[in-house]
Amino acid sequence: MKNVVILNMEQLEDRLRYWQARLRLQDWGIEIVFKRAYDLGDYWGKIHVMDDKKRARIEIMDAVDLDPNSMAPFDMEQILLHELLHIHFYPMTKGEDSVAEEQAI
Repeated sequence: MKNVVILNMEQLEDRLRYWQARLRLQDWGIEIVFKRAYDLGDYWGKIHVMDDKKRARIEIMDAVDLDPNSMAPFDMEQILLHELLHIHFYPMTKGEDSVAEEQAI
């Protein structure tokens, strides 16, 4: 497997604080949890946003479910950043799946 960046929860929370500051999301309460691949379907990460409360929950695939034969890069920090960017788009899309939103991110 190429281009793999696996972080523990402490490292992810550190990166979360960094990216919250860079993206000006410090006023948001954001929780990160590891989830098994069977809970996430075809995704490596998901976000659940409650914009009226400025709260979000980011789910990131647990590294135990990585396919060692996969050629796709797996970087937990990139997944975290991708999910955080959804917060900026949420007021426009209200969480509806949007190809345009995914392309913008």
